[in-house]
Amino acid sequence: MTDSAASPSPDRARKNEKLGDEITLLAGQLNAGSYRMIKLIAEFDERKAWGDGGGVKSCAHWLNWKCGIDMGAAREKVRVAHCLVDLPLIDASFATGEISYSKVRAMTRVATPEVDAKTCVTRWQGESCDYSMAIEGLLRRDGDLLFRGESDPDPTGGVRSQ
Repeated sequence: MTDSAASPSPDRARKNEKLGDEITLLAGQLNAGSYRMIKLIAEFDERKAWGDGGGVKSCAHWLNWKCGIDMGAAREKVRVAHCLVDLPLIDASFATGEISYSKVRAMTRVATPEVDAKTCVTRWQGESCDYSMAIEGLLRRDGDLLFRGESDPDPTGGVRSQ
């Protein structure tokens, strides 16, 4: 019995690489499709099109009713859609499929228009880590993003730690 995982044949290695390439291409396409959906949701909500003659309470309720999206997830999609308006770096990275909706969702929880999430986009681009937990570690202070474990000088000249 041979250990094919340790030393795959050249043919198997090419097939595996091709399969991996197809998966990452599709992931980028799905990310770009998610971006398109989020942009449509933003426009739909801005127009309040969800309220045309149906007695629907909100865009999230309409997404739940018409698209079968869980209410919590629907509210998040609407929130993210509105946040992207003020976050052009995240918006551009999401539009190209470079980052996923789950990363965008996490980034929009901590990004501000002043910071424009540059720290978020560059800090974790290409890293393999639990993105949501990493973003949860971000804190906002006076328009700057700090990472858990870093110190933040307070106005009195002392240092606050997390």
